[in-house]
Amino acid sequence: MYVVGDHQGWANNESAPKLTATDDAGTIFRGYVWLNKEFKFMTTTSWDDTNYSGGSGKLEAGGGNITVSAPGFYQIDVNTNSLTYTAKTCTWGIVGDATGSWDIDVPLTYNQESGALETEVELKGGEFKFRQDGARDISLGGTLEALELNGGNLTAEAGNYIVRLYLSDSTYHATLTPVE
Repeated sequence: MYVVGDHQGWANNESAPKLTATDDAGTIFRGYVWLNKEFKFMTTTSWDDTNYSGGSGKLEAGGGNITVSAPGFYQIDVNTNSLTYTAKTCTWGIVGDATGSWDIDVPLTYNQESGALETEVELKGGEFKFRQDGARDISLGGTLEALELNGGNLTAEAGNYIVRLYLSDSTYHATLTPVE
């Protein structure tokens, strides 16, 4: 499911942020997108195919645009069976021995140019995870190349890094780039 809107110039192509199906039938989706104000959900990259708009959490085929009250980074959930959606702002951070605390997140900030949540941080070395909204119930771990929901801890060598977390495509991934 694609999220097309003024956040990316209404480009209905593969560059549009994607939501990932979370059920076997491909009718329930979740994803993360920077939104400006107006958007729609598209099942393909063609306006001739089904696209959804709506308001107040209810979806309808075609129609006007969906709006959010303020620009921000959003968690979006869509259910095409019940024709419902939610869009709620969220934050992401890094937490763990490598940051110095499993309780206090190093916040990530969305960079429109890179399309990633990012920060420059000095890591002490050790284990870490990415987590949503400073809570333990939604975290990402496993491997940087293919992050998994509530996956195992990641590891990093001590050093200063630019950390980028990519959540707007179908494979969540991250990079740690050493800063000289």
